[in-house]
Amino acid sequence: MKIVLVSVPDEATAKKLARRAVTSKFCACVNIIPSLRSIYWWEGEIEESTELLLILKTDQKNVFKLEELILEEHPYSTPEYVVLDSSFVTDKYKKWIGDNLL
Repeated sequence: MKIVLVSVPDEATAKKLARRAVTSKFCACVNIIPSLRSIYWWEGEIEESTELLLILKTDQKNVFKLEELILEEHPYSTPEYVVLDSSFVTDKYKKWIGDNLL
């Protein structure tokens, strides 16, 4: 199982990307975590903004399809797309993820 992190600027974007990712079957589930404070470099300046974080659950087979969808639909010119490998997933949850992906 792969866990993908994507930050977004607002709730509307979070819901739009989450629904597109799940309905496409590129991921089985998306958690939306509200109200993150992000401090980062952008174009030579330190910026600070409030964002939301998407946690998307997928597999290796769909991780690049999901990336393409996120990059195409995301409003940022350089969106975060970070893929983490899970070190352990219960058999039942892993099966559920697989049953809900392309």
